[in-house]
Amino acid sequence: MELIQFNDTCTIYRPSGEVLVDDNGSMVEQQPIYQGSCMLTKDRTRQPNALVVYSNVVFIQLVGVDIEVDDIIEITDLSGKIFRGNIHEVRKVQMPLSGTEYIRLDVTPTYEQ
Repeated sequence: MELIQFNDTCTIYRPSGEVLVDDNGSMVEQQPIYQGSCMLTKDRTRQPNALVVYSNVVFIQLVGVDIEVDDIIEITDLSGKIFRGNIHEVRKVQMPLSGTEYIRLDVTPTYEQ
């Protein structure tokens, strides 16, 4: 039984310097390095001063793509809402019950529609 359900869709781009968007707000000039299913969730972190910070976290299945910090990610959730951001951390994680490995991407949001 997997606890992660990949109901969202992600496209990851490698930055080329200039970001262009079409009339729908989607990036157009870059070739994607990954397109596929993912899961967008919120992560809660408590800071030393007791401030709680929420950040976007995306899980994707382990793929043969080298995803890097500062890559750009565009996520369309199940309801059709679009989120865009910069990846600021990439790491492999293993689920404790199933042992399945995923890639966890911590994302700094830059756009939400």
